[in-house]
Amino acid sequence: ELLILKGAQGIALLQPEKLLQSLQDGYRPPKVSTVMRLKLPRASLEALKKLVEAPPASARWILSGESSAQRYAVTTPAEVFTVYATGLGPLAQYEDERFYNVIVKEAADSFPYFDARTDAGLPWSSPVQCCLELSLLDKRERALAGEVAKSILAKLK
Repeated sequence: ELLILKGAQGIALLQPEKLLQSLQDGYRPPKVSTVMRLKLPRASLEALKKLVEAPPASARWILSGESSAQRYAVTTPAEVFTVYATGLGPLAQYEDERFYNVIVKEAADSFPYFDARTDAGLPWSSPVQCCLELSLLDKRERALAGEVAKSILAKLK
């Protein structure tokens, strides 16, 4: 009740900073059933785009929050991309445990796919998902999470 106000005119967010902090405090990563490491011909967003376009029709794919950081904060592009997927499809031809450049995590949970942002043919994690995932990682990534959080909060003011 202290974070959100419900009234006749709708719902208003009173303390966005506190709400975002509560989300970070309670965040748990999605349950992953299978992890596959792939070596794509080139570690690039274009190679990922082709991979995302070719999954089984029922599969959903999205770049993880960590791999989406370059969209929401100033950082260098990732050398290894992490992707959440609901199905792995015919990826065995790319599997390589030693020299991989893409990690595919099969996750049936729906929240990694919530509020995905499609740009240039790729499904990116939402800014909130990106912030939550980065906040669980190392010092550098937590600093990026702070930048993403600032941009989220700036849009709410």
